[in-house]
Amino acid sequence: MDELEDPELELEPNWLSTLAGRRYLNCILHKNRRRTFTILESPVLPPSSYAATIRYKLFVSGKSGVGKTALVAMLAGVSIPPTHYETRGTEVTTVYWPAKPLTSIDPVMFQLDFWDCGDGALKKFDYLLPSCKENVDAILFLFSFTDCSSFEELPAQMSRLLSPGEENVLRVVIGTKYDLVTQADVTEEDVKAFERTSGLQVLRVGCRPGEAELGVSRVAPTLNSLVARLWRRDRIAARATRRSRTPIAFLRRKKAISGPGVGLHPAKQPPHPRAQYPRGGRGAGPVVAACPRPPAAIGCRPPLPSHAAS
Repeated sequence: MDELEDPELELEPNWLSTLAGRRYLNCILHKNRRRTFTILESPVLPPSSYAATIRYKLFVSGKSGVGKTALVAMLAGVSIPPTHYETRGTEVTTVYWPAKPLTSIDPVMFQLDFWDCGDGALKKFDYLLPSCKENVDAILFLFSFTDCSSFEELPAQMSRLLSPGEENVLRVVIGTKYDLVTQADVTEEDVKAFERTSGLQVLRVGCRPGEAELGVSRVAPTLNSLVARLWRRDRIAARATRRSRTPIAFLRRKKAISGPGVGLHPAKQPPHPRAQYPRGGRGAGPVVAACPRPPAAIGCRPPLPSHAAS
């Protein structure tokens, strides 16, 4: 997969600014601000709206002080801590984001679970890293534009966290503190050279304390890029599975699903391997006709032949 291709080509451009997209966006807002969802909460769609929910697990990795916690806070719409402190243990933050993929008939509500673990805690407790990587869909490798050492450690960090058998895990490189131009130690030439050698596109974000009130316009490019990458990864994996004639159940590793296909023709395309559809919606599963069990299966003897009965 060529990561240098624009991943946002997977999404309908400027969909959130349309009337249809605004209805879905209002589900994650409260008084024009981002709404915080607990582990038992989820967005409630209007009766006339419909969307499947697809859940992903993302592990945020990077050197201490690069802005992992600030990035997750900005994407979740909560206040960014004014002072730096290292995360103690693991923090999981859930972010809901609606989007309209071009290969899907209906919009999709993406559920992104960001796993943030402090660098010191990872080195102290050996069980934290396997827990963060278990069933992970993407790893976000962060570096700071104001810290040249965090950028130079990216290749070693990638090789340490990803084993040769984990090609299906999406790799996303994000440069934080991009807005601090006067303090930048990493130049654009360095970033472009890294993109050419690694084949990965670097996302650039700026995280400053108190900027959570700016609304969704600041986080929309980053979230759209993340969900587009995840959608393209699953679409390519599903296409490769169909070509190899492997049952589609191979892709259904974590969730039982039902619903329409991800292509333009639902009758011909398999459903998305992660989609979860509301009960009673268009995603109702196929009806399997009940067939009577053979007599031996219900504890009854089969009927005797006619000559034996006489």
